[in-house]
Amino acid sequence: GVPLPPGIERGAAPQQLPLEPAAVERFEAEGVILLRGAVATWVDFLRAVADFQVRNPNELAVAACLRSSYDYCHLNSWMTNNGIHDFLCQSALGHILAQLGRAEEVRIVTDNLLVNPSSGIAWHQDTQTGPVDVEDALRFW
Repeated sequence: GVPLPPGIERGAAPQQLPLEPAAVERFEAEGVILLRGAVATWVDFLRAVADFQVRNPNELAVAACLRSSYDYCHLNSWMTNNGIHDFLCQSALGHILAQLGRAEEVRIVTDNLLVNPSSGIAWHQDTQTGPVDVEDALRFW
């Protein structure tokens, strides 16, 4: 596996990042927010986790999926990749999303590990899939 970022211990309480009320209000008004540096301590870890996953593909991964748009595509990787699971459970991401959604807790419905997108894919918003009401869902990139 990939070692956790410095100062992070598996099984410890997740990190927290308190947001200013104005940030939550801006998100509610605009439907999107950029929080620069919110998970910066995890970037090198996530790169290493993605590299490891590509070198050791999971049987659920779909190589060169989506009409060759990606070199590696793995849906629900948090369920089979300890590094993705650690990020989702130990980073401040859950705390951030709970604040933005004004919720006591958040639950992961799905995730996608998409590696090396082709230059032909423009920024877009996928439609919601799964048993989730769009009004009760939050997305992060």
